[in-house]
Amino acid sequence: MIEWTDRIEIGSDIKDVKDIQPNFLKIAWDKPMEMESETLYEITEIDGNNDFLKMQNFLRFENGKYQGRESIK
Repeated sequence: MIEWTDRIEIGSDIKDVKDIQPNFLKIAWDKPMEMESETLYEITEIDGNNDFLKMQNFLRFENGKYQGRESIK
């Protein structure tokens, strides 16, 4: 998951990110978390994930453009 999110070009349109989403990830595109000018979409499932810390992972967009990944405990 980290490798995929790191390869997404900063400034990519949300539609383009959706188009390249790998099958091993489920993203809550229909439940955005909006904060001022940012929108976060939670990665709700990662096949084969063994995250002992139980981190929440998000894709961060600003004005519809990809800005990176965020992880929260």
